[in-house]
Amino acid sequence: MMKQRIFLYAALFVLSGSITGCRNADKEIASKVAAIDRDTEQSVELETDKKEETDDGQEKVYDIEEYGTVEERQQEFFEKETGEISYYYRLEQFFVKDAFTNAAAINRTLQQVYDQYEADYIEAADSFGLDEFDEPVPNTPYSDWHLLNLTYAGEDYISILYNDVYYMGGAHPYSRFDGITIDCKTGEQVSASELLGKSDEDILAKISHTMGFDVIGTWDDLDFYMTDSAIVFFYREPGFWEDVVLPREK
Repeated sequence: MMKQRIFLYAALFVLSGSITGCRNADKEIASKVAAIDRDTEQSVELETDKKEETDDGQEKVYDIEEYGTVEERQQEFFEKETGEISYYYRLEQFFVKDAFTNAAAINRTLQQVYDQYEADYIEAADSFGLDEFDEPVPNTPYSDWHLLNLTYAGEDYISILYNDVYYMGGAHPYSRFDGITIDCKTGEQVSASELLGKSDEDILAKISHTMGFDVIGTWDDLDFYMTDSAIVFFYREPGFWEDVVLPREK
């Protein structure tokens, strides 16, 4: 995932074109934090609308507070010479409660996912090398990995949907969805291939064809989460293709 995020962030930054103007760190951070909140609210509204349109009313709703807790983690990074904030991130970490099946192993895996996300973002943001540009970047890069839904929680699996709202110097922030599904017996993340008993190639070909792709997509483009009765495949960037819902064996 690290190389995927670095490539995506770097590509978006290059496409943003020439950059002009200076920044005031204090005023800027206040405005960008407000922007994160607005973007997150819009993403949540978009996801809620999509759920209302596709739900048949039979799926169980899993209350986050019933099954676990959410801890906020954030960090700011400063330029050595100016002392101004060069980039920052905010991350909502969900952990299951101790009473949950195999909680310790699940939480270790979740912590590894969050640590990897943090490392990916720091490497991606730091790799831009802002000093190599003739003029400073007017807006501070940021990322907000926001917990959207606990989509399934059972003795067999737990599945979570995240939304990453990030800004890397372009005209506006971008949005990307990530699914995390963990096998409660092993405490490890589980792949779509393991869930469906089919190869990645077969799954990607079927999902790509159903979504109407011209070519077969990859896991860079697609991801999934689990519900009480289905496995839901989605395009990572919202608004492009409709989800593909496949029934799951209980």
